[in-house]
Amino acid sequence: MKEESERIRHELLEYDAVSVREQGSADIVRDLTGIEAEILPDPVALLDKEYWEELVGAAPIRGKEYIVSFIFN
Repeated sequence: MKEESERIRHELLEYDAVSVREQGSADIVRDLTGIEAEILPDPVALLDKEYWEELVGAAPIRGKEYIVSFIFN
C-alpha cells in the first residue's frame, strides 16, 4: 500500500492544480501531498434535465440491468 501511495503522491505533484469531488478526497490529497485540492461539483451535475433528455432521446431502457458511463474528452 505504501508503494501505491508514493506513486500516487508523485503523480499528483506533477499537476499545477488538483480538484476533487468531495471533502474526503481533498483530505487524502492533502495528507499525501500537502496540496489543498479544490472541491468542485461533478460536471455532469451542472447540466440540466433538458440537456440529458435531448442527448439520450426517447430511447427506452431495455431490460432491468444497465450501465451508465460518462466519458469526457
